[in-house]
Amino acid sequence: MMFLQRYAGILSFIVVIAMTPCAHATLTTRLDVSTNTLFAGDLFDISVYIDGVTDEVIAFGFDVTFSASDFQYNSATVASTFFDDSTYFSSTDVAGHVFPGPGLTGDKILLAQLNFTSFIPGNFTLGIVSDLSDPNEGLFQFSSATADLTKNVFIHVNVPGSSAPVPEPSTIILLAMGIGTLMGMRKRRGNTG
Repeated sequence: MMFLQRYAGILSFIVVIAMTPCAHATLTTRLDVSTNTLFAGDLFDISVYIDGVTDEVIAFGFDVTFSASDFQYNSATVASTFFDDSTYFSSTDVAGHVFPGPGLTGDKILLAQLNFTSFIPGNFTLGIVSDLSDPNEGLFQFSSATADLTKNVFIHVNVPGSSAPVPEPSTIILLAMGIGTLMGMRKRRGNTG
């Protein structure tokens, strides 16, 4: 009995500390587009990253959102640190897990790479969505609740052949002044020699 009384305070302190929620870094989803200049008909990739992971990531799942009239979704490649589960879940576009190994923590954790073809010029939105009511979607961590991976990225698709900028009038005037100065210097040299 004396043993329990002596260590009851220590045990209750340990239980309180263990049950106290920890301050976690903000978990963010990032979509990186493979190119800054995109034209209609181009292939491009979007890399899906997560940052600020303090608890071990053990699995993930999400759907790809896009307009079929603007883009063609070609494929997804799950990162090599995960096993690809995409074919096992009919209602989830991209999924992966790390079992049986330890989960991943830290920043810039690549989940997958999505490949698209652009159809028409304009400004568009592509993204990923985690339907948390679907048991196969979201970011699953070892001891944290399922996190939402929903994120959008804006894509600008150029008109083919429109990449060469048209000179502004001030640029043309500056060029003419430079040529005029060079011709004047040449003429002056010709008069002195």
